[in-house]
Parts: sequence; C-alpha cells; structure tokens
Amino acid sequence: MAGVKKKHRMASCMLSILDSLKLYDNDSLVLDGETLSEMMFRKMKAYKIDLNEELGFTHLKPVTKSKSDG
Repeated sequence: MAGVKKKHRMASCMLSILDSLKLYDNDSLVLDGETLSEMMFRKMKAYKIDLNEELGFTHLKPVTKSKSDG
C-alpha cells in the first residue's frame, strides 16, 4: 500500500507543477524572483519528494537567479 501512496504523492506533485507552469505560460503567475526550477524543487519538497534520492543522483539542484540578473 505504501507504493500506491508514493505514486499518488508523486502524481499530485507533478499535477501541481503542471498547474503552475500553465499559469506561468498564461502570464497569470508571477514568481517574484524565483526560477521555474526553484518552484519545482520547492513543490517537490512540500510533497516530500527528493529527486536525487528517487533517481540515485546527487547533482540535481534548481537553477538560481543571480542577484545581478535583475
């Protein structure tokens, strides 16, 4: 049963990310200095999903916007 809950949590997270991407594409979402990948990692953290752990990686991280980028 734990596997079913995990799949549901991952699918719910993906749906949440997709909803945000659609809002962003329609100019209905302002990220307030957050990059899309930072938004994705923030949402995954809220759903208790660690992409590095799931895939056996250690290098995945969000792209951050440097302060000089505006």
